[in-house]
Amino acid sequence: MSVDGEDSGGYYRGFSFFHGPFYGGNLCPAKNALPDDGILDILSIRGSGFFYYFLFPFYVTGRYKKFPKNFSSKQGRKIHISSDAPLQISMDDEVFFESGLSLEILPAAVKFVDAGLKGFTGGRK
Repeated sequence: MSVDGEDSGGYYRGFSFFHGPFYGGNLCPAKNALPDDGILDILSIRGSGFFYYFLFPFYVTGRYKKFPKNFSSKQGRKIHISSDAPLQISMDDEVFFESGLSLEILPAAVKFVDAGLKGFTGGRK
């Protein structure tokens, strides 16, 4: 994996990328992710088998920092992941199999409209 040109190789169980704190309704792994800061929040997951499933509740509630050997977080604008084996990539409930993935934030490329999130400050006070 490369984030803004900085390589951090190794074996990973998975990655999650966030541009907002919530997904899937009430899951909130990246409590500090903001949709308007021009940065992706990245959560890297290590581990396998039963132990990985044991940690899932800590992941979806943002309490993963209790397990630094299994989770690490970064922020960046350009992310590249590559693998010798095909990666299972899931985006908006669509699944793809590729040997690499590149993501880049384009600041101000999308306009947001408040869709009833009155009182939501995106983690800012």
